[in-house]
Amino acid sequence: MVNVDGLHDIEANNRYRASSYDGGSSEILPRRKNLNDNGGSGRSSANCELGTDLNRNYAVDWKLNDQTEESKNPCSEFFAGLGSFTEPETQAMRAFLD
Repeated sequence: MVNVDGLHDIEANNRYRASSYDGGSSEILPRRKNLNDNGGSGRSSANCELGTDLNRNYAVDWKLNDQTEESKNPCSEFFAGLGSFTEPETQAMRAFLD
């Protein structure tokens, strides 16, 4: 688990939805972004969610991510960050793997 902040936000704010494929039990909604300030207003709003998509913050194909509008938009769920390895979570994984 790399995105512990995202998981905590999901659990704390009851971000669940009813699942129709298994008899109606609930499933946890995914949260791609951490909760770090992404250069925006410093807090989430109805139109803009804080954070960086940790899956897109690694160096692999980061420049390709930066070419898409949704990866460059800080309000997008798929915001890749201002550069590769800008987030403490991805930096920690890089250090661990190195």
